[in-house]
Amino acid sequence: MRGSFSILLAVMATLFAVDSLRAATIGKSDSTNCVMGIRGEIVQGDFEKFVTLGKILLPGSDGESTSGNRVCLDSPGGSLSEGVEFAKYFYHDGIGTVIDDGQECYSACAIMFMMGTATGAEVSFVNRKLHVGGKLGFHRPFIDIPSGSSIDISAMRFVYDAALSSALDLIAIANSKSPWSSQPMMKPDLIQGMLQHIGNDMLMIDTVDKVGRWDIEVIGAVESSLLSEEQAFYACENSLQWQNGLTEEDITYPKFSERSNGNRRSRFIKEAGQTAFIVEGLAAGYAMEGCVIWKTESALQGCGIDEYSDARLGTGDCDQSNFGDRSVRLKTISVLNPATRLEDLHSGKAPPSAQSGATRCLVLKGGQIIDNELCLIVHVGDAGVEGHASTVTHFVWPSGGKTVLVQFGESFEINGVPTSKRTIADRGDCYLNSATQNDFCVLGTSN
Repeated sequence: MRGSFSILLAVMATLFAVDSLRAATIGKSDSTNCVMGIRGEIVQGDFEKFVTLGKILLPGSDGESTSGNRVCLDSPGGSLSEGVEFAKYFYHDGIGTVIDDGQECYSACAIMFMMGTATGAEVSFVNRKLHVGGKLGFHRPFIDIPSGSSIDISAMRFVYDAALSSALDLIAIANSKSPWSSQPMMKPDLIQGMLQHIGNDMLMIDTVDKVGRWDIEVIGAVESSLLSEEQAFYACENSLQWQNGLTEEDITYPKFSERSNGNRRSRFIKEAGQTAFIVEGLAAGYAMEGCVIWKTESALQGCGIDEYSDARLGTGDCDQSNFGDRSVRLKTISVLNPATRLEDLHSGKAPPSAQSGATRCLVLKGGQIIDNELCLIVHVGDAGVEGHASTVTHFVWPSGGKTVLVQFGESFEINGVPTSKRTIADRGDCYLNSATQNDFCVLGTSN
C-alpha cells in the first residue's frame, strides 16, 4: 500500500501531465508587455511563490484599474489543481495575462491565461493578450501513471475523485462571468473543444476566427486605420457570427462580393460624411442579416442584426441615416478573413501571396539615405470600392521586418500612420511616416 500511495501522490500532482516536474521560474519580466513572468512547468508550490513575489513586483491599481498587473506566460502546463489556483487568483485580483512573441502556453497554462482580468472601483474588464507570434493550446486533463507501475483499486478511486474534483473546479472558474457581461470567461464551445483534444493533440488558437470567437485580444500585428469594402464585409459577418460560434464555411469576400442582382454586397455610403459601408450579409433573404460598418479616428464601429440567430450589433437594425447613434465598438481584428492564420499577421513575417517581386527600398532621414536594401514586395489585399482601389502591400526587408503600405482611393497610410505619396528625384515614390519623420521610398521593381 505504501508504494501505491506514493504513486497516488505523483498522479494527483500531474492531472495535466508534463514530461518532468521542475518548479516554474517566477520573477520580474524583461518584456515591455508584462511586469512578471512565469516560465516552465507548473507544480505544487508555484502559486504560493507567485503570490509572495507579486506583492513586491506588481504595481497594483493606477487609480482606475489594475491593468498594469500583467504576467507573461511561457509554460507547457503541469498541475491542474495548481493551475486552477492561479486562474482563480488572476480572475478575482485583477491580474492580466500575456503570451508574448515566441512564447508558448499549453494545458493548465492555457486555463490560467484565459482568466486574465483587470479590476477597479468603477471598471473591470477581460485582460488577456496573445501575440501573433505566440502559441496557445488546450487539451483535456489526463492522469499520468508511470509505466510499469501498479495501483490498487481503493487508491484508484481516490485518484478518480480527485480528478473529478479538479475538473469541477476548472469548469466552475471557466464559467465565471466576464466583467460587465453575461458571457462566461471561457465559452462552452471552447470547453467542448478542449475536452475533445487528448495529450499532444492540442486545440490551437491559431486563427482570427478563434481569437474573435473566444474574446482573446491580439497584439503584434500591424493595423490599418483605413476601411475598405472587403474589411467592412468581414467586420459585419465576423461580429455577428462570433456571438454564436466559429465560422464553419469559407466566406472569402471575392467569392461573394457581387450579389445575384449585380450589386456589391458591401456598398460605400458617399453621403454619410464618414468612411462607412452598408453590408448585406450572406444569410440575407427570408430574414434580415446585415450591418452598417464605419470607422472613426479611434475605433471601428458597427450596428446590425442577424434575425436568424437574433445576434445584434449595437441596437440592431440600422441604416445610413441613423447608424452613428445605433453603433457599438467592434474588435479591430474583425476586419480580417476569419480563416487568416495569426502567424501570417506577424510583423516580421511575409504572408502568403500570389503576387510578389523585388524592389529597392530606401529610408531617408532629413533627405539623407539611412537605409538602402533590396526588399520583397508582397501584395496582401486588393478590393474595389466605388471605382477606387484599396490595396495592401508589404515590403519585406532582408531582416524579416516589414513596411506596410495601404492605399484607399487617393489616401495612403504607412505602418498604420496616415501619409501622402510624392516623387523625389533619384529616390522614387516616397511616403513620409509622420510618427518617425522618416521617408520610405520605393525606387522600382527589380527582377
